[in-house]
Parts: sequence; C-alpha cells; structure tokens
Amino acid sequence: MPIMSHVSNGEKDLKIDIKTMKWSAVGMVGSFFERYYRQDTTDIKDSFTKKYETLLQKYEQVDVTDLARLYRLISEFKPALASVLEPGVEFDEICDWMVDMFEDVNLAGVRRQMENKISRPKEDGPVVPGSDKTTTISFFCTICEQLFDIPEDMKEKLLKSDDKLELPKHHDKEMEIRISGGTKVSSTSMISDEEIALKSASDLMGHLSPKMADLRKLATIFPDHSSITKDDIGEYLKVLSVGIDVGSSTSHLVFSGLTLRRERSFLNMSNRFHLIDRKIIYEGNIIDTPLIDRYTIDIDAVVKFCVKEYRKAGIKSSMVDTGAVIVTGETAKKQNAAEIVRRLSSETGKFVSAAAGPNFESLLGAMGSGIVDMSLEKENTIMNVDVGGGTSNLAIAANGHVLSTSCINIGGRLLGIDENFKIWRIDEPTEFLMKELKMNYQLGDTISEEDVRTIAHEYAKALVEVMRGPATSTIAKELMMTSDLDFSIPIDEFSFSGGVAEMIYGDDKVYDDIGLYLAEEIKSLMDEHNLVMIEPENKIRATVIGAGSFSLSVSGSTCYFDKSIEFP
Repeated sequence: MPIMSHVSNGEKDLKIDIKTMKWSAVGMVGSFFERYYRQDTTDIKDSFTKKYETLLQKYEQVDVTDLARLYRLISEFKPALASVLEPGVEFDEICDWMVDMFEDVNLAGVRRQMENKISRPKEDGPVVPGSDKTTTISFFCTICEQLFDIPEDMKEKLLKSDDKLELPKHHDKEMEIRISGGTKVSSTSMISDEEIALKSASDLMGHLSPKMADLRKLATIFPDHSSITKDDIGEYLKVLSVGIDVGSSTSHLVFSGLTLRRERSFLNMSNRFHLIDRKIIYEGNIIDTPLIDRYTIDIDAVVKFCVKEYRKAGIKSSMVDTGAVIVTGETAKKQNAAEIVRRLSSETGKFVSAAAGPNFESLLGAMGSGIVDMSLEKENTIMNVDVGGGTSNLAIAANGHVLSTSCINIGGRLLGIDENFKIWRIDEPTEFLMKELKMNYQLGDTISEEDVRTIAHEYAKALVEVMRGPATSTIAKELMMTSDLDFSIPIDEFSFSGGVAEMIYGDDKVYDDIGLYLAEEIKSLMDEHNLVMIEPENKIRATVIGAGSFSLSVSGSTCYFDKSIEFP
C-alpha cells in the first residue's frame, strides 16, 4: 500500500537519490557487523541486503514519488534488520545509529532542498559537490562512524585539487570523504510553495531510541521543554540535577533542569556537551544545620530533611540524573563531614559528592549567584564575595569567566549568641580573634553588644582588606584559608552572596549569631572606601545553585565503561 495517501505537487517536485541512500544504509549495517560479528560479516550483510531489497521492491509500484520511496527506505529498515539480528542491545544500538543517519543526513537534505526552492539545470547524474546546497561533503571516521565538518579552506582544496591530499586522522586512522544529498533534477524542477510536513525518522522506523525515551520522560518534569524535535536526539541533553549544601549556618537543596548542547565539529573531537540553559524547578526550605555537638553533624537529621524535601518536590531519587552534595565552610571541618557526604550521596541519588574545598566553593558561589553571567553581559570585571556562616569565598569574574578565587574564615555563625547575648557557639576563628582583642569569653557567658560589634567590625575590616589587596594585617593573614586573589585584575564592581548578603541588601531579620552585625559593618566599610556595590540574582542560595547547575561536564566521545564493572 502507498506510504502516503495524498501526494502534493511539492512532494512530486522533490528529487532524491534513493539508490545512494540505500547503499549508505547497507554500508552502515556492514560497518556495524564488522565491529561485532567479524567472522560472519559477509554472509550477514548479504542476507540483510537481500531482505531489504525484497521489501523495497514489494512497494515499487505504489510509491510514486521519491519522498515516498525515502519513507519506505526508512520504514522497512527495521524489518530487514530483524531478519538477521535478534532484538536486544545490539539491535537497538544500530537502530539508534540509523535514526540519526536518516534524520540528520537524508531528511535534512530534503529539508534543505525544500528551503532552497530554486530551479536548477538538468543533470545526467548526481550534482557535483559544492554546486548546490543540497549536497554536503564531510569527513567520516570509520572507527566511531561519525561525520565531521570540513573547514572551508580544506574543502576548497579537496574540490579543486587534482593531487591526492593527506586527510586528517581520527582514532589514529585516516578519515574518509563522504558526500551526501546529491540529487538529480530537471531544468523545470521547482519545489512547490505548498507546505510539506516531513515525518520523523523515529516515527517512520517505529523505533524510539533510548535518548528520545529519556527526553520524553524529562518532558514530564520540565513542562517548558516538552516540545521534542529531531535536534533533541543526540544534539541536546536535558537532565534533572540536584544541589545539596550542608553549610556552617544553614542547609538546603535545589532541583534544576539543565539543557546541554553537543558541540560538534572537526576541530572538537570530544563532542563535549556545554550547558546552554538552566531552570530552577524547586527551591527547598532552609534549615539551621543540625549539630549534635560542636564537632559533630547530626547526619540523621540532615538525611531526614532531604528525604522530606524530595517528597515535597514530587521527585524520586531515581529521577535525578546528576548533581552534587557539598559540605561547606566550618561544617566541612567537622569530624563526620565525610560520612554525611557518603550518606547523602547514597540515599538521595547516585552523583558527585564532596566536602567542597575553599576555592571550589568560591567558584560555585560566583556561578550560582549569577555574577559570572552578569560579567559577560556587562563586559566588565566583578568580584563576588559569598559570606556564609563560617567562611567568605571570593571570586573575580570577567567577561563570563572566573579568573581568580580565594577564601577567608569570616562568617556570621562563627559566634553564636541568643537574643539576650548569651554565647552558645564559639568557633576557632572567633577564639583567635577574641584573644587578639584581649577578650575572655566562654560558652554560656553573656557578651556585651559593644564587644559583639567590635568582633563584627574586625571581621569586616579583614574581609574588605583582602577584597582590596593581599592580606597584610596579623588578623587577616591568620584568617586566610587560601592564597590571595590575583590583584593584577582591575575590579569594576563588587557583589555579595550567601546568607549574610541577604542582610547586606536589606533583610534585617535577626538570627542567633552575629550575621546582622557583620552585614552592617561590611556595608559601612564599603561606603567608606567608595567601593561600587551591585546586587546579584541569587544570594543565600548561590552556592547550592552553583552545585546543582554548574558542576556538570559531559564529554561526548572520550569516556567508556566496562559493563562488567558495577559503577555508582
């Protein structure tokens, strides 16, 4: 029966080299069998070819247009393959290959022909490469079976030179030249203005590749990304990511929808995916980080909190594709910090987890705050300072890149006091600072508000000192956790993120610590030194957003795994 019930004038005008496309498909199958069934390759390939041709010949009289014959070529591929290969992993893999080839080479060539809509001189054979836009010339790697763009200057040499040229290598083997899309057209051929809605290779073949299945699953999670096109197959990667931050003062998590795009070119052999879009799907509650005592995190309480947040977000751990658990600031110094990382990563999803080092935390804070993107938009240099409960993480960003990072032990929870100024927490940096200031307070003592302001002022003064140049004072040098920033980079503007930043930009809520006092002192010194201050997109959630949205890097072709090894 005809594969198209109605044939438009536009479909009649399309001229497609079906014979070349058929033998390209047969060649792909042959390459596959050479890889997996080396001894029986010839017999299997011959059997497949015979079956494929029989199925196509069956419909020769009813498929009246080239487009119908192309559709038939695609739709009969799977039945032909089933005659020589049992359903399974290898069967699905070769169908994935063919969906990509039919979509990205054959149907893409038809689309270009439709878009051109121009008359062409009559030809006796395939159009010479370069003479019309429906013909493409590419490098082809016979090992990984991928096409790569040819730089224009080399393409010119290949088309015009009579001499044999040395071709580039991929996987240590010289690549081949592949020509696709050449068509036979008459001098009167003109694609009709009537719209032709091309079918997809996936629908025609009746094969939903694993990549496409994953995208449709994610479409239920990302409503705004529910339209799935052929570009989503292989070229785009959409994943659900979680970021969990167990900090000195607070703990929280976020779920993000990430869209990554494969960068493909001859000069980029890795086919690495780059983050092109992120969307916050769920921002959880923020809780005080639960501690059993001064030195120990209450792991059970943190895990229970995360499980509750997953349930509120309507997300199961099996749905999470990637993410990071980070234990930051003073909490990373607790004796069971490594244990909490292990517990959270095993009970909330299999993904990267780490007690974040100070420079890494600075990077995440800058990325999550939005300052890195802002530096690109404004084409200037911005220093972001993420002031949390135990540390302040500094990062210099310019034109969309982080150039330098640093960290100092300054935060709002380094001295915990209640509403009556009774001390309930003193961390090591504050013990040092009190000693320098000739103060002698212990847990349970009541401290004067004046002394609280003095401590906050000294912390703020040390912070602004290292924001403006290398640490020189005794206090600043002692509090530094890393080396100084690179101050050869002129700073145009400053921004603050982290919990204390909420107060710097106007939140006057009082917590059981010196955070509000520290915020007031920092703001006062910024004004005193005439430092230009801007407000970032994200403040208290900057680090956790950075962990959930920017800690992922995916390579397209430089990684592999042995199926016999059980990976997390």
